[in-house]
Amino acid sequence: MSELKQAHSLKHLPIEFDAKAVKDDGTFEGYASTFGNVDSGYDVVMPGAFAKSLVARPAPRIKMLWQHDRTQPIGVWSEAAEDSKGLFVKGALLRDVQRGAEAYALMKAGVIDSMSIGYKTLEADFTQSGVRQLKEVGLFEVSLVTFAMNDQAVVTTVKEFNPREWERGLRDAGLSRGDAVKAVAFFRERLREAGENVAIDPREAEAAALSTDVVDAMRKLQAAFR
Repeated sequence: MSELKQAHSLKHLPIEFDAKAVKDDGTFEGYASTFGNVDSGYDVVMPGAFAKSLVARPAPRIKMLWQHDRTQPIGVWSEAAEDSKGLFVKGALLRDVQRGAEAYALMKAGVIDSMSIGYKTLEADFTQSGVRQLKEVGLFEVSLVTFAMNDQAVVTTVKEFNPREWERGLRDAGLSRGDAVKAVAFFRERLREAGENVAIDPREAEAAALSTDVVDAMRKLQAAFR
């Protein structure tokens, strides 16, 4: 079976990560899958599940996609390896690609907080409780996605939050300047509450307090990236 045909039949296993994920050059790292954690679909990845696949298809051949859309590659993986926790990956978003730039802005803001693997099950069995244990999988792609089923994959590095750049990205996506400013202010405030060293302009702090306007802005943001 060709890789293209296999791509149409892949299973997806989303996993949430810490949104503090991307450096200014678009690089990020974290866990695309974790071992021993039962997701909401009653699947659990077992240690060693990726070992053979990573030999046959090393990191640069694993696709980095947007929302599992094979027509929208957004970056390149430079490292993919199993450790005691799970599948650790490093890669870089291609910010010259439209979706790559959008993914960068959304990750910086904490809007996108999940990764998901696209895989083919090669060996699995079931526990008495009905949980499917994935013992060997063929890994084809790792995507950035909106929602996760498994809540333990974490991207571990973020350095700076560039509010002006994100604001421009939101305006390019169709938000008004006012809504873009309010959305940026909202997320800067949330980042500061989470302990990030993010300066807050007094005018933006005031905008962040306008919760109704912020909710409206975020609804427009969600619609813009569907």
